Amino acid sequence: MQTMEITISLPESVALAAESQGLLTSKSIEHLLLDEMENRAYQEEVEAIRLGIAECDEGKALPARKALEELRQRHGISR
Repeated sequence: MQTMEITISLPESVALAAESQGLLTSKSIEHLLLDEMENRAYQEEVEAIRLGIAECDEGKALPARKALEELRQRHGISR
């Protein structure tokens, strides 16, 4: 795991409120960062699915059997 140093600049009233609720601990910040990373990954997955559906709607997708056959031939996999 890599270590990253971050600096957070918050208005004093926000910082005091966050600190009083235990939100400025390294564990809390790590949890928030992991949540954000998971959210971004989820959004990327949703976008990839949307693009795939759009390609199917536009007739750009191959039938599964044909796509698998092309992969089999490309990689020299016998039946």
